[in-house]
Amino acid sequence: MSQSYFDWTTLHEIAHAIDDKKGFMKARGATAPYGGWAEYGSNVAPVAQAAAAHFNFSTPAALKYIKGLLEGAANSRPSDKPAAPPGRADWNVVRQNVETWVDSIRVGKEPWANLPQDLGGRIYHEAYANSWVSYLKAARSQGIKGYQFRAPGEWFSELYAAYNSGVLKDSHPLVKNFLRDL
Repeated sequence: MSQSYFDWTTLHEIAHAIDDKKGFMKARGATAPYGGWAEYGSNVAPVAQAAAAHFNFSTPAALKYIKGLLEGAANSRPSDKPAAPPGRADWNVVRQNVETWVDSIRVGKEPWANLPQDLGGRIYHEAYANSWVSYLKAARSQGIKGYQFRAPGEWFSELYAAYNSGVLKDSHPLVKNFLRDL
């Protein structure tokens, strides 16, 4: 079924109103069947901690550096680079990998459409300016469009639009889980 941009967008916006009224994603979004979303707002600490652990860049100074990367302007670098611990010849390469990853998850890079590296099965990114989220990478296997992975509300709205426009097949697990009952 062919869907016009106007019709799709109208269904998408109606879905935002439904989600706001019913609190659907607030109640279920953190669970695996609904994306396993976590919303951090402007708190970059959980994102920085996940990166520090994943990249093995986890000294207190390195963690502070990662937070500075996340809180700063896109593609900016804090002036104080963390010193390498004894025996870490790879420290500068690891720091550069962290910087590249942070650059890839900023809102301007549209990480919902350009899938960044996952950290332990989670995708972390800036959904809107200074608003950080993560979701389960496995949720992408049931995705309709990349945009639905921008934020929990977009996840719901894109599925709703797909279902109500006839794009989403009845065999999709989320149809029987909730879309038929809205």
